[in-house]
Amino acid sequence: MKTKIKITGSFLLMIILIIALAACSDDDSLGAKLSFSRSIYILPSNGSLEVELRASVAPKTDLSIPISIEGTAILDEDYEISANEFTIKAGETSATLTITPKNNLTANREIRLSINPVSEYTLGDKKIAIIPIEVKEHIMYTFKPNIFRLLSDIDIRIEVEGENSGNSFRATTDIVLPIEIDPSSTAILNEDFEFENGITSVTIPKGSYYTHFKIKIKEGAENYTGKNVILKLGTPVDKSELYYPGSFVSYNIKLDQLKFTDMLGKWKPVEIKDKDNYVGIFS
Repeated sequence: MKTKIKITGSFLLMIILIIALAACSDDDSLGAKLSFSRSIYILPSNGSLEVELRASVAPKTDLSIPISIEGTAILDEDYEISANEFTIKAGETSATLTITPKNNLTANREIRLSINPVSEYTLGDKKIAIIPIEVKEHIMYTFKPNIFRLLSDIDIRIEVEGENSGNSFRATTDIVLPIEIDPSSTAILNEDFEFENGITSVTIPKGSYYTHFKIKIKEGAENYTGKNVILKLGTPVDKSELYYPGSFVSYNIKLDQLKFTDMLGKWKPVEIKDKDNYVGIFS
């Protein structure tokens, strides 16, 4: 009786060990899961976003995981995505895709990414990622005219404002605006007047909201008095859909010469300190 119990106990122990070993050998395949690192991301209006996919167990060879791309946002209109699948390298446990905003001017749009199943891996809790897209604001561009008469040279200022942020707007990238001459101008470029450094466009640098440039009478110019030049501010070529003209995108400047009346009111009386000598000179 005692021998029979001992054999039965040994047999049960052996069965338990076999099951445990089998379970251990299958842990990698049974427990391997794929998940996004987050369920919710936000794509900023400017810049880019990295979306991460994680594997609980590193693959032995490179692993490609396709994804479904859906949502109310329109691919290649509102945003771009670097690939339509993740690739986790052998021995690693994560991979990323990059999403970049484009003409994201429509509110309440989002991207929905879903992991598609692959062999030897199950899907974890975060198998879907929702990505709302922040909306870019429209930008107004304008001259800031304060002088309309060109005697020698004048400095011309250009500014931009955000549709929502107003004067607090600062350019996130360089903004290049073409400077054009209206064909109805009577003054002739490089004959009656010229732009400093021969510019054809101006740049509002990243981090700023304004720029300026000079226009001047051409050295040696003749018979320019009374002529005018009408400057026009062109729409930025890069991402032109973001911009709209302000109140002053045309600037009418009259070319003129210094007159006596320009100096009236600018003279200041001078105190005569040595009156004796003054009288002596003219007496």
